[in-house]
Amino acid sequence: VNDLVVGSDGDDTGGSGPNNRGAVHVLFLRPTTDYGDAPDTANGTGAGNYQTLASDGGPVHQIVSGLFMGVRVDGESDAIQNARANGDDQFTSGGADDEDGLNNPLADLTLTIGAAPTVNVIVTNTTGSAATLYGWIDFNADGVFESSERTSVSVADDSKGVIKTLTFPAVPAGFTGQTYARFRLSTDSAAANPTGSASDGEVEDYVATVTKPGHGTAASTLKIASGLNGGPTLADND
Repeated sequence: VNDLVVGSDGDDTGGSGPNNRGAVHVLFLRPTTDYGDAPDTANGTGAGNYQTLASDGGPVHQIVSGLFMGVRVDGESDAIQNARANGDDQFTSGGADDEDGLNNPLADLTLTIGAAPTVNVIVTNTTGSAATLYGWIDFNADGVFESSERTSVSVADDSKGVIKTLTFPAVPAGFTGQTYARFRLSTDSAAANPTGSASDGEVEDYVATVTKPGHGTAASTLKIASGLNGGPTLADND
């Protein structure tokens, strides 16, 4: 329920009898659930199409005190998805911008093929239980946050605005361009999945960019030894 209208006979409008219509009060109730905002253009998945909306089984968290990324978490009755993954920032009066979990999203989510991304996330957990921060980066941009694209780190109770670093697998070759990342914080192990409900915490989605290695940056390295497997004999300082 987003708002509730109530009124009563004999309320503070004054007067009596048939002309006393009562006052009307509008009570705004903030949603108690948090959704992601990666693009969800149709049911199922595909390039630029993720499971984000409630009707598509998207991730949803019940908002509780003391468990969030960044400074705060606000609620939505359903995902406000779009191609920029910033629909959760478009809050209404009385709400707040809660897409603030990543310490430096532009730098951390500019990825290079062959490198292992590290993403710094600001987290708070004062629930009395241990929580886990999960992250996914859709390296191949196929619309699926796969288990091979996931990493996680534990978040102890009494963590207040601490930075946790997620270290992902190295970015594979095969795709460059815009893709998306998803982060979930919860004490509920169900949040280990990129979709579906979790009993507490928060979810945030972000745009990420995959780039090729620049000039002078090795895409991969191989250490060899002198005479290894029939290779050349190397002199000192070669």
